[in-house]
Amino acid sequence: MDASSRVDAAFDAGMDATVSEAGPDARTADAGVEGGLPDGGTDAGALDGGRDALVSDAGVDAGTDAGSDAGSFDAGPTGVCTPSAGCLFLECVSTVVPNETMSGMVLSANFWPGFRFQIPTGGDRAVRRIEVNLRSGSASAGTIFTALVRLTGPSDTPDASDLTGADVLTTLVIAVPGGTAVSKTVGADTAITVPAGWYAAVFGTGAFGGTLATATVHSNFGGGMCGGGFGYPFSIRQSDGMFILQSATPHMAVEAWMP
Repeated sequence: MDASSRVDAAFDAGMDATVSEAGPDARTADAGVEGGLPDGGTDAGALDGGRDALVSDAGVDAGTDAGSDAGSFDAGPTGVCTPSAGCLFLECVSTVVPNETMSGMVLSANFWPGFRFQIPTGGDRAVRRIEVNLRSGSASAGTIFTALVRLTGPSDTPDASDLTGADVLTTLVIAVPGGTAVSKTVGADTAITVPAGWYAAVFGTGAFGGTLATATVHSNFGGGMCGGGFGYPFSIRQSDGMFILQSATPHMAVEAWMP
């Protein structure tokens, strides 16, 4: 797909505006970006300091084979995701505590943020976990979704802006605790093996089991881009299908293990 036909060339350069989702100008630079929310005096020490170093076995077969070939996931993900353990931790940027006063990307039924990443050559990888650091906009618990999308290269975009294209490999539901005081790192475990290549992890609500009204994916050290050659994160605006590059530094990450 020709990404240039769908990417807004005037991507966010400042991260200093609060988005109004009621009729934003499709060509404004800050589309899909929300200004940082003050902590309001909450104890930043209670903030989730980043991703949980231990991988949850939830949703992965950790039991015995019972005589049938259950594939490469029988043992379940265990231990810390490190290269020595055969795991690549592919993250946009690391979480900085606290980050609530930083600007961020809107996550809502209209704006679906995400990032692109590469599974390097050297064999297939088992994607075991997808996660994001966000600040809920609701006092009640809810859910968001994440989608794993196959791309043709680093500048490709999903085949369908509403994630109904054939390049969507899986969608997962992520539980989000209630409360708006601090950011939390939340994620979902999965068990899907993918070959080397480019992919995107997209997060949102209002579809695929996502019920949360809104959230903010705060930046972690100011405006910029994902590290390690990932490029700029993005938002997919559902009102018109626009793919918008964002000058942001969100924590979005994927664990890719050797099968």
